[in-house]
Amino acid sequence: QINGPFNGKNKVRFGRFEMALGNQRLFGKSGWSNYGRSFEGITNERKTRHGDILFFHLINTELYPMNDQFDYIIDGFYGTVKPNIFTDIKKESIDSDNNEPISKPMHLDYYLFNENIVVSSEENTKRRQTFGLRVVKTFSKFNIESEFAYQTGKYYSDNIQASLFSINIETPTSFIPLTESISITKEYISGDKYQLGENDGILSGFAKPFGSGHSFHGYYDNPLHKNFINNSHAGLNEWYIKTKHQIFPKINLVIKYHGFKDAINVNTYGNELDFVLTKKLPLGGKIIQGYSIYFPENGKKLEAGYFMLLFNI
Repeated sequence: QINGPFNGKNKVRFGRFEMALGNQRLFGKSGWSNYGRSFEGITNERKTRHGDILFFHLINTELYPMNDQFDYIIDGFYGTVKPNIFTDIKKESIDSDNNEPISKPMHLDYYLFNENIVVSSEENTKRRQTFGLRVVKTFSKFNIESEFAYQTGKYYSDNIQASLFSINIETPTSFIPLTESISITKEYISGDKYQLGENDGILSGFAKPFGSGHSFHGYYDNPLHKNFINNSHAGLNEWYIKTKHQIFPKINLVIKYHGFKDAINVNTYGNELDFVLTKKLPLGGKIIQGYSIYFPENGKKLEAGYFMLLFNI
């Protein structure tokens, strides 16, 4: 990594590295796998008066790790700005008539990237483009985070037209003992009608092959709605409620309850209840102990537990 070239406003990184962007819906670290997710490539982060912008050229080999012919190439940018709207929140004072405003700016992320998709060793790559916006805003009584993305492109003779939408509203709950916050989230990943037997020449399933899954779609890993690596799937229409608790110093508990169904109005998958206990350790480490109960629409409930010991070196 090189800091400060080009008038000191740039940070250049090259080699192999992790790259988590925004809330990691589209680019995540994948910390739950044995070796995580990394890219080979180069990035250039530039600071401007209006915000930061990251340009990247990446190569990922996890789809076909033993053959360079199938390297997955991603080019694009990810920027962050703070628009000068809704920035002041009045600070109430009992013993003074002067209310000083506290600045809590809105964060607006914007991005565009192209994916070169290898079809076979004999054919040229096909291209998929994704562009989107993400908004984060803190108000006096609640916080809101929302993201929208749209995909276009072409795969063989089919056109790609897909979308993703998410909105999360979180409110602090210091008035409830041992509870830090409560939030409700809606996640929508468009699905492909080809799953219904229709062939309209359009792939409408939104692909996020490098995005995080557990953070948004539960820890049980139901294969019916686990991976969205291409544009041919039934999508996901999901909601969940999440509570955060601090039960002891440096020990946190997260409880989440999900409702899952597809995005093409065919299947209701079921519901999931997650308990995740995290304890911070010295040197940046942590212990994660989790337990998940899945209630399928049809069939008996499913249970799974896990234990993880993590250190970042």
